[in-house]
Amino acid sequence: MIVTFHGVRGSTPCQSDDIARHGGNTACVSVQSPGEQPLLFDLGTGLRYYAESMPSDEVFEGTCLLSHLHWDHVQGLPFFKPLLRSGARRTASERGSTDGRHCAATA
Repeated sequence: MIVTFHGVRGSTPCQSDDIARHGGNTACVSVQSPGEQPLLFDLGTGLRYYAESMPSDEVFEGTCLLSHLHWDHVQGLPFFKPLLRSGARRTASERGSTDGRHCAATA
């Protein structure tokens, strides 16, 4: 199993030498295991870097777990090119309300 932190920043992405050690992208973590679909935790601006690690013609099929629906946890989604390719599939889940229910969507 390989766990990669593509972004760990909160609120807004930033860039400077002061933050180079931890990076400037908002939340995105990928978990990959041989023979399994990828699991993504949050879809912040670090999602672009996850996309760059994929073959350029590969279609995304995987699961996305969102900690919550604030902009910094989903702002990488419009720039995630593998999801725009024909045949792409993702299941996204979010905790939802405080009563423990969650939302899930597959597309």
